[in-house]
Amino acid sequence: MAGRPGEEAYLRLNAWKANAALHCYYLGQGFRHVRTVDVPGRNSGALFERPISLRRHSATGTPPALDSHDASESTGR
Repeated sequence: MAGRPGEEAYLRLNAWKANAALHCYYLGQGFRHVRTVDVPGRNSGALFERPISLRRHSATGTPPALDSHDASESTGR
């Protein structure tokens, strides 16, 4: 999970390719869909990631406000 000094660390996971509800859940939790890979004999392959620094507020379950750096990455601007 940790990268080189000065690089942002990411939490990465994969999920079953056919589980659209789980994909939506991860997207709602601040993950971005990286890609989907097809590996013969495996159901998983939908790859997601989010910065470790993106934390959810434990009391309400709502994500914190994004700073301008995070917002520009999520909108592509």
